Amino acid sequence: MRKVALLFPGQGSQYIGMGQELFKLNSVVNNTFVEASEVLDRDIAKLCFESSPEVLTQTENAQVAILTMNVALYRQFESEYGIMPSAVAGHSLGEYAALVASRVLSFSDALKLVEQRARLMAEAAANSQGAMLAVIGADEALVKQYCEQASVGSTVVAPANFNAGDQIIVSGSVDGIEAIQQYFDDLNIKNQRLRVSGAFHSPLMQVAADHFEQEIAKYTFAEPVCPVISNVTGQAYKGASEIKQLLVDQLVSPVCWRQTMDYIQQECISLALELGPGSVLKKLAKHHYAVEALSYDLKADREHLSALVMNRSERAQFNQEQNINVFNKCMAVAVSTRNTNDDIEAYERGAVQPYNALKALNEAGDVTADTAQQALSLLKTILDTKGVSHHEQLQRFNQVADEVQLNTLITDFSVSELVG
Repeated sequence: MRKVALLFPGQGSQYIGMGQELFKLNSVVNNTFVEASEVLDRDIAKLCFESSPEVLTQTENAQVAILTMNVALYRQFESEYGIMPSAVAGHSLGEYAALVASRVLSFSDALKLVEQRARLMAEAAANSQGAMLAVIGADEALVKQYCEQASVGSTVVAPANFNAGDQIIVSGSVDGIEAIQQYFDDLNIKNQRLRVSGAFHSPLMQVAADHFEQEIAKYTFAEPVCPVISNVTGQAYKGASEIKQLLVDQLVSPVCWRQTMDYIQQECISLALELGPGSVLKKLAKHHYAVEALSYDLKADREHLSALVMNRSERAQFNQEQNINVFNKCMAVAVSTRNTNDDIEAYERGAVQPYNALKALNEAGDVTADTAQQALSLLKTILDTKGVSHHEQLQRFNQVADEVQLNTLITDFSVSELVG
């Protein structure tokens, strides 16, 4: 099965009517909009379907609307395909949907955080004279050099988004943006001012970042069940402990989206699915030739996806035909994880013997809720003995649960309870 990355767009991707078709046809999408409306005490469906572009574009409206749309499409995709992604990533605001998909945050908490994030960003924008500029076809080093040259005294200019090899967004004070725009005009480098309310992802958002740091401290973040790529580093988070600070840093740091796509390609992930309004991330992926990008918001791409990836029922039939079950999946994880235990006797007792018990269960072939629980407990013993980290164990057990659809066999199965 192809490795899949899930991508979530950010502010600027919104449009009037986004999600309306699926809202009418799909209860999962409908219920997500209803949940968002209840959490925020405002009609998110009406905001997305019936407001004006001017209203929807306002930061306080756009961010909660896009998050709702992103999560609605993710939930619809997950309900149909049930695939554990090999990685998730979101562009700026989109990172919060990625954290919901990786089970770091509940949707409710993500909505509340994003509501505060949007408010603080809007206030910071209103209190500073900021602007943003898209630069097309310029070398990254050259853009950084001109940002440094233009930043003198109270004038601030900094890279805001490394979107693709040929597209960089810069952000800063109006006088700084005007100065750097003149540099690029003189060099005949294509550039365009963006219609935004502030200098996002720049030092002018520091006040917002300081207040957001206090707000985010109130929330509990779980360990991700799959790799989540940070906007700030372009690399997967090492664990929940570093996510909060990097989300704060994100407000004043450039979005490393090109580096995010580099990571996806380097991990041999060949399919990237954009879950959210429009197809901006699909378009940005055009330079990463090894990655096929689709947008779930486009009907043609949804149809193409169904030809590329098995849905839940097709996968269940395939597993049955190929005799893929919880036993041999646990065995595969047991042998593919690295051992850090040099104690030969402990390894024999905690890894070899449980593996032989797994093998016996597989040979017997009696897949029931009880025997599945036995297999999972044996794998847990093996992973503990081999010194596999808590973070990796979460991802490994979620991989098993996803590939054999454990929730159809053990209705109350919980990876977090198993791993502890």
